[in-house]
Amino acid sequence: MPQNDYMDLHRKRHGRRLDYEERQYVHVYFFAFWRKKEARAGHARSQMAKKLRGQKAKLYHKKRYSEK
Repeated sequence: MPQNDYMDLHRKRHGRRLDYEERQYVHVYFFAFWRKKEARAGHARSQMAKKLRGQKAKLYHKKRYSEK
């Protein structure tokens, strides 16, 4: 078996990553940045929800509750 066939063999057995097509765009760096930013947005929103006080907190929680 040639040395480079192990990659094809693995792909045949296990398939590709679920986000393979998404990562193959021309602007790979932009999409990687966008995916990371989207993934981190939840953490930032939860931190803001913890830190807000008073009327701002009430409005923010009401807005977040209505999104769900």
